[in-house]
Amino acid sequence: MLYILYAIVGISLGILVSGGISLLRGQNRRQLPPCAVRPRLLDPEERATLSLLERVTGDHVRVLPKVSLGSIVDPIEPVHDLEHHKRRLARQVVDFILCSPSTLAPMVAVQLTENRRRSAIVVRSLELAGLPLVHLERGKKHDAAALRVQLHMLISGRRVEPRDLPPVIEPNWSDTARNTLGGLRGALEPVWARLRGISVRHHV
Repeated sequence: MLYILYAIVGISLGILVSGGISLLRGQNRRQLPPCAVRPRLLDPEERATLSLLERVTGDHVRVLPKVSLGSIVDPIEPVHDLEHHKRRLARQVVDFILCSPSTLAPMVAVQLTENRRRSAIVVRSLELAGLPLVHLERGKKHDAAALRVQLHMLISGRRVEPRDLPPVIEPNWSDTARNTLGGLRGALEPVWARLRGISVRHHV
């Protein structure tokens, strides 16, 4: 009888120890490294593109930058490992979403591409969902008037003439200068931070 009692106590202690180790490992996995706020959400070209999209669409559209693909589309048919599929969508980012200003319903997606490289997941998912996708190549100057016609045709679903559209809002010089200076400042911030670090170490 005593041996049975010892065995039960031993098994209970083993379960407790094993559970404690698993709990500690889980806590270690959940620990996050130190974080810092990014100096800016968009790089200079992304800010310029956001300004261009706002100018060519006017008050009829709200432009949202950096939207997760998982926030735009949902699987509508049963798929194997649904949670894994949702995580794949959530990891993809669409550069800009043109939404209805009243309901924020997505109407057109805009993606900046580099050397014509495109995310197959983004392209295929938006195609299956029926959401129009416009590619704008990075480093290329875009025709505001042509882009305005293209976006309005996609939003309205019909052919439009340039004369039927409101004029493109020209950028304010002070805003343009502020954006340019802000971009230069953001680009130089890491250099200044490194120089300050070197200076502190030198004095110490």
